[in-house]
Amino acid sequence: MGVEIKLDMAALAEIEKAVLDSAVAALETVKEDLVQSQTMPFDTGDMQNNQTFVESTETGAVLVTGSPQARRLYYHPELMVDSQTGAGPFPIKDSSGNVKGFRYRKGAHLIPDPKGRMLNFQKGKNANAGAYWLEPYISGNKKDMAENAFSAELKGRLK
Repeated sequence: MGVEIKLDMAALAEIEKAVLDSAVAALETVKEDLVQSQTMPFDTGDMQNNQTFVESTETGAVLVTGSPQARRLYYHPELMVDSQTGAGPFPIKDSSGNVKGFRYRKGAHLIPDPKGRMLNFQKGKNANAGAYWLEPYISGNKKDMAENAFSAELKGRLK
């Protein structure tokens, strides 16, 4: 006795699309919650509002923060100082005396502050700004958010 199996390729493609779309939607939910939790460092808002986005891949989706300072601020929140002088950056002021940026002396080799001082994250626009802003979603109290959002989205799409 032989068994013949016929797969409905159109139905499988529909399920695959639902899975991928649900993954994107779940990470959009995480991104929205991240913005509302006000934990990302925020100066002009570019890193949070423009450089953080959800990207669809062949196998799912990823949450990307593409700004150049994101890795440094996330993983290394310690103040960097000049290895020779031990000094941090000095302010650059405009003609009105307002600080428009910071810089180190030319040729400075930067090291983490030996005194253990950490960056002072601005809290004016994001009250909870600091390093490790994704930790609640990885191992903290929001670690099930992406999975729960994915399940809910997928159930809604496969009805």
